Amino acid sequence: MKRKYETRPAGRWACWKPAALALAIATGWAAQAQAQDRWQGTYGGLTFGAAGEAVELGQTNGETRHETDNAKLGAFVGFNRTRAESNFVWGAETHLTTLGNNKVEGSGTLGRSKFHRGALLDTRLRVGLATEKTFFYGIVGIALTNAKVLPDGSNENLVNGALSLGLGAEFALNEQWSTRVDLTATGLGGYEKSFNGTSREVQIGTGQISVGVSRKF
Repeated sequence: MKRKYETRPAGRWACWKPAALALAIATGWAAQAQAQDRWQGTYGGLTFGAAGEAVELGQTNGETRHETDNAKLGAFVGFNRTRAESNFVWGAETHLTTLGNNKVEGSGTLGRSKFHRGALLDTRLRVGLATEKTFFYGIVGIALTNAKVLPDGSNENLVNGALSLGLGAEFALNEQWSTRVDLTATGLGGYEKSFNGTSREVQIGTGQISVGVSRKF
């Protein structure tokens, strides 16, 4: 006895599943393409923010710590690259900003010392994930500065450098313009200097928060 097989009509949504899947894939590809187009390329801009510097002067009986804080202005230029078929973005950037203020501190052991303001040149790598409107990234770079601490009344050219680390986010305003916020920390190495007749080790570190505006070229 032969069995009869009946053909039943497909479910209401069965015919739409392939179309929905294709639409989702196409939307994902489009979003990745938009992110790549938006963030890839050369850019430049300006920043404004605040910085705090901590200075440690080594002593035989411990350390003397001086702190300063100040507003800062900066400018930057860089480029971004995107990875094919992903939202991964990386790029290199050079950032020049002011650092420190001319503040004098006094110590009975070390005498009077002065923080000489200077410039901070930070060459950094930004790596992160982006959408069409936002780019979240980590920062790692090498920073150089001529800001220094010397005995009050003396002056000489010194350049120190070290590693800088940070986090940031950038937000697109349109196809060319964007805003950003960065938080970075930099240890500017150390050097030895004579204070009040005795050689001391000087360590300088800085933390910075800045907001900026950028234009893509």
